[in-house]
Amino acid sequence: KILNKHQLLPSDAPTSVHMHSYPEPRITSQNTKLERAVGVMQSILLLARGMRNDCKIKIKIPLRSLTIVHSDLDLIDTLKPLAPIIQRELNVKAIHYDYDDSKFIRITAKLNAPKLGRKLGKDFPLLQQQLASLSAESLKSFECNKSLTIGEYNFIEEDILIFREPLDQSNAASNADITVVLDTTLDEQLLAEGVAREMINRIQKIRKAMDFQVDDRINICLDCNDQLAAVIKPHVAMIQKETLCNHWAFQAIAHDDTTHAITIDDYHARIEIVTTC
Repeated sequence: KILNKHQLLPSDAPTSVHMHSYPEPRITSQNTKLERAVGVMQSILLLARGMRNDCKIKIKIPLRSLTIVHSDLDLIDTLKPLAPIIQRELNVKAIHYDYDDSKFIRITAKLNAPKLGRKLGKDFPLLQQQLASLSAESLKSFECNKSLTIGEYNFIEEDILIFREPLDQSNAASNADITVVLDTTLDEQLLAEGVAREMINRIQKIRKAMDFQVDDRINICLDCNDQLAAVIKPHVAMIQKETLCNHWAFQAIAHDDTTHAITIDDYHARIEIVTTC
């Protein structure tokens, strides 16, 4: 016996999903630690991407390591399961952890002069001096509690400006959530892998332009100079895996409409891509 859709539904069920009410949230299912960790992860990605941009290192070039620094051991433990996501998003080979940001950054504070200068009057210089003498832990506490008392004055979040400066040679970046240290030292191996990943990008774009199906297997011939061939050869297996390439060859090919010119940094080459079917 074949049942129609109305016979499969309870008699009081709405006839459309658009008639259903939104489900009520279950507070018992909420994981506040994970929610905080995901928020901090977003800060990590923002800070590290900014450091890459400042150093003009493209995301396709892998880096050796990222160090995540925070004094809260529970937060670090909650971040560790998210490490594969962070590695993939930032293209780093390893993630390390540290609990003492004083090794990497200096935290200082100043009174918000445009807001408080007239209000505090002659007390402003002394209060600024007292604020400057506070420890980094006191300033972090202020960031969390949004309140700080110095003498007879109570300051709120908008009254005090917090600054985080990397120590010399630390290569760190920081905000109120987290401190990160990115190893931006490049070597020939990392640069070569970056070129290989750029090659993957070019091949995928050509596949799309040629209207290949996502699961189409291909053969590739690359016509390039010896320098580019030496860079690519150690990574051919990775390129083949990422592009569904059954056969890869370095050889001369025709320079006509059946092949494609590609440029990666200072390298120029020509590539031929054909399906295996």
